[in-house]
Amino acid sequence: MTNEQYYSLIQSYEDARKILISRLEILDHSLYGNHTESGPVHTIQSRIKSKDSIEEKLKRSGKTNSIANARDYLLDIAGIPVYCLDTMEYFPVEVQLRTMSMDFWASMEHRICYKKNPHGQEQLSRDFKIYADILEEIERQLEGYSDVNKKIE
Repeated sequence: MTNEQYYSLIQSYEDARKILISRLEILDHSLYGNHTESGPVHTIQSRIKSKDSIEEKLKRSGKTNSIANARDYLLDIAGIPVYCLDTMEYFPVEVQLRTMSMDFWASMEHRICYKKNPHGQEQLSRDFKIYADILEEIERQLEGYSDVNKKIE
């Protein structure tokens, strides 16, 4: 896939990504416009898969490196249904809704495991389970503070 083909491919996904972000921001503002209470949206992050990442994922799945295969087989490039004047195309998007601790957890796990293939996978899995339980307990205890503050108000 040439750079020009990549930029042609991602343009529709970039437009869809912008639309989705805008809709999520509007939803958060509409439902939780009163700034005295925090809404469920802490941050909104987005991305378009890089050319190298698209090519790598197609290769791992045994597909040739083409725009058609990227559109047909990769469901996490980014996007939503885009309605045009003369046609409708569907661009699947990966949407992740996370609590702050889930975001922290995913970032740490990604940093340690996803790209590096660490040694000692079994011990690492046991350690991750312990850390996940600790984070869950911290989150549960902090939710208790939120409930107490609501009762005081």
